[in-house]
Amino acid sequence: MKLLSAVCTTARLLTALTVSGVSAQSTLVSDGPPVEITGLPSGFVMCPRWSPDSSRHEIAFTSENYRGIWTIDLDTDVVRELTDEVGAGFGFEWSPDASALAARVSRYEGPRRVDAIKVFDAKSGAAFELTEYGARIRTIPTWAEGGESMVLGGKVPVRLAHPARAEKAALQPTAAIVTDGNVIRLEQDDRDNGRVLARLDNTVLNLVLSADRSMMAFEVLGGDLYVGSSDGSSIVSLGPGNRPSFSPDGQWVVFMRTRDDGHRFTASDLYVGRVSGEVRQLTDTPDALEMNPSWSPRGDEIAYDDKGRLYVLRVKEEN
Repeated sequence: MKLLSAVCTTARLLTALTVSGVSAQSTLVSDGPPVEITGLPSGFVMCPRWSPDSSRHEIAFTSENYRGIWTIDLDTDVVRELTDEVGAGFGFEWSPDASALAARVSRYEGPRRVDAIKVFDAKSGAAFELTEYGARIRTIPTWAEGGESMVLGGKVPVRLAHPARAEKAALQPTAAIVTDGNVIRLEQDDRDNGRVLARLDNTVLNLVLSADRSMMAFEVLGGDLYVGSSDGSSIVSLGPGNRPSFSPDGQWVVFMRTRDDGHRFTASDLYVGRVSGEVRQLTDTPDALEMNPSWSPRGDEIAYDDKGRLYVLRVKEEN
């Protein structure tokens, strides 16, 4: 894999994470030093997100200030630019079948900023507008169960015949878990307000689901990171944390813990937690800022960014 070159660092990796409390003691260990992904566009890149297709070794990412979306195939070294639009990289999301990515994009009409939701074909780069450009859309698109519907603003206003084509069909019963301020809801169609799964003390951010959609993790503004069943039961705090990403089996969550001085980040390390609430530190690197982790669908790699560059850390679980 010529895109990956070994990283030398004076930082110390915590290679043994002993976690107990499920059925038997298990340990998550790093499997070698992190490696840098090379051959990327020049400049600052960040927010790697693995394709959910485990047969592909592919990552999507964005650049500084969330401008644009690119993908890179780590097996073939192919880099593809999907868009260079403003804001596209903030909260972009792969479709469940990895055929497309959805994003909220922006442009300026004089001093006025307008937004639209677009879907990008992951192979051809073809794009189409799911919504027209208009006054700022404050929600980020979410794929509904099955990947043929898109949730916008807590509703399901359109069903896609195929996410890679600009075809819209009649709404069909669907299900998606969405956030609305401090509430997490299950939206089952476009005709009701959804069933409340959880009500928190403050705004819910960065909600993610496990691959089988049975578990969810999310942040609370000014509060902790939580994990629990996607039916709203058994929700536990993992303490401070941001940007969660599930392991493919749904048993672990990787996330970052940061410190700042009010102007910039001064420290950031990666942590992993069990759905039982156990938490252990994965990296201890004073000279690095490991941020925005993403767990690969194969389960043996975690991608992250550090000061405008992308890295992959191999991990394995031992009993």
